[in-house]
Amino acid sequence: MLKHSQLGFTQPVNKLTLYFFSSFRRIFKLFLLLNLPFFANHVSALSTVTSKTIQGNSPFLTFDNGVTIADSVETFLSITLPDGKVVTSSTDNSSMANPINLTAEFVKFSDITTLVPFTSYPEIALSDIIIKSNYWLDIDGDANPNVTGGLKIKWQDSEGNDITETVKNNANSELKGCSAPYQLTIEAANGVLSTQYGDPRTSNFTGGKHTYYINPKIVQPEVCNIRPNLSLEFPEANVSNGPDWKAHKGFYVMDLNKPEVNFPTTGSNNLFFDIVFVGEVPATSLVQYNGSNVYPISGSGVHLELSAPSKGVLRMYVKGPTASNSSGFSPSIFRLYKDQAKNDLLYAFNIQRWYVAKLNGNGNYDSAVDFCNSLSGYRVPLVTDFTNSNRMNWHGGIPGVNGDYQRRISYKQNDGSWMGGLFNEWGAVSNENTNYPGTDWDVFDAGNRGWFYGSYFWTSNKENDTYNFVVESHLGATGDQLLTDITYGVACVTP
Repeated sequence: MLKHSQLGFTQPVNKLTLYFFSSFRRIFKLFLLLNLPFFANHVSALSTVTSKTIQGNSPFLTFDNGVTIADSVETFLSITLPDGKVVTSSTDNSSMANPINLTAEFVKFSDITTLVPFTSYPEIALSDIIIKSNYWLDIDGDANPNVTGGLKIKWQDSEGNDITETVKNNANSELKGCSAPYQLTIEAANGVLSTQYGDPRTSNFTGGKHTYYINPKIVQPEVCNIRPNLSLEFPEANVSNGPDWKAHKGFYVMDLNKPEVNFPTTGSNNLFFDIVFVGEVPATSLVQYNGSNVYPISGSGVHLELSAPSKGVLRMYVKGPTASNSSGFSPSIFRLYKDQAKNDLLYAFNIQRWYVAKLNGNGNYDSAVDFCNSLSGYRVPLVTDFTNSNRMNWHGGIPGVNGDYQRRISYKQNDGSWMGGLFNEWGAVSNENTNYPGTDWDVFDAGNRGWFYGSYFWTSNKENDTYNFVVESHLGATGDQLLTDITYGVACVTP
């Protein structure tokens, strides 16, 4: 008989009781086997429910410490002007024709700020702005944020040239009126803000792009270009641009302190050029400050006649010796000023060679020699007194400049001889209305070489005993011709 301590009962267990418990155990096992799928399904269901994460809130952008949720970074497209005014993309309506006009003079690029530091140009990661400035929030407390996308900067001048790298490396340089209006484009990429944990853990935001047009305040005249004849600025003419020439604009100011390196170094009666400038001082005031007739500070025989044909243009005609009155020229330095007191220099140049053409005076080479000898101190020009190009059997021009001239200021070579002359400086030299009306430089047809023009002039450079080189006055192309041909033009130069 089993003891009560084995079964938990206080009374002894007889055979009938033992049989009952034995039968109950067998029945219970069978019950468990038959109902096992039922229990398994309930356990599985319980496991599925408890494995789901707790639903929370997405991280979001905010620029007011969580008061409002932002879904874009358009606010990053704003700029701050030198006077502290903030201009946003949503309020700006500037354009090339209607730029933002700055109110102070001498503004530097560093005075116009964005969220992109100059040292980081052209792009900064949005995470460097959003995370470092706490422009985000997760109300569930999820941390370790990450942001994709970037903020880009692009500076351009008025002609669309990308100057971003120049601005980056010269942030303290001043904005120039001649390069304005400037274009400042800011572009923010679309991006994603995410946290390490949380559900959901990401949110998307949109970027944007905006261009500001900015014009500096320029009071005193700022010279942009020195503009002689541009009439042959077209693709068919094989004219190349020298380092001092800007296509369709004119010559750069090379050095105000060295008049001899500025345009023009050559001259002839009634040729003219324009000083193109920006600034609040009108061209009429510049005529008043300098006088309508300007004489050289050194040299003799030539002077300038000034006029103001349009806004931002000071025109000067070069007046000097002609075939009927050829005496008196010596290299002459001119200075022009921005102010009445003549303290602020506008431009300076040195005419070092003077040319006289024989109007309606075509002839053979001997007639050219005779004519130049009749003018005291004049001579028949060399090829390089006219042009700097190479063509035919002439190879005395600038290496690589073939056919037509290169628009370039003439200069002295190491041996003291000139490279280039009247035509490469002044362009198409003729008395046509589109060029230089009122001059003695005729338009005529000499030879038949298939060029645009045929106004060839004699030079003293010989090709052989019977041929000399000739130069065309519109494009500076070099040819050769029999010394006895009477259809070629005659011109002279001094010294």
